[in-house]
Amino acid sequence: MINTDILSTFSMQAAVIIPIITAVVQAFKFWINDKFAPFIAMIVGIGITFLFTHDALTNISGTILLGLLFGLASSGLYSGLRTTTAAIKEAKAEKAKKENHHK
Repeated sequence: MINTDILSTFSMQAAVIIPIITAVVQAFKFWINDKFAPFIAMIVGIGITFLFTHDALTNISGTILLGLLFGLASSGLYSGLRTTTAAIKEAKAEKAKKENHHK
């Protein structure tokens, strides 16, 4: 049987922490190379998870794992949004090119 309280807590934490991690990593991108962003996201994820979870001192390994998961989700979220934005721009440029060609 699945414990819905744990899933609900995880979902609430993810909804709050992942966007924060994404914002912090974007702030760091002024000083670091883009290829290091996932590593920074994992480190920031661990740190923020320690700040937000109440049982961090009793379950350190679980908190670290959760922070890693949130960090990886954050870097995947940003990567997905960046890829989607690039695809939309490319589709608009292609459409404009076809419209200009037919005129």
